[in-house]
Amino acid sequence: MMLLSVILMCSGQTSVQHLVMLQ
Repeated sequence: MMLLSVILMCSGQTSVQHLVMLQ
């Protein structure tokens, strides 16, 4: 469960960064 939450957080941060870069 912990690993899943950590992975989700990491993926979320990366996705947000990509969106900011695109914008």
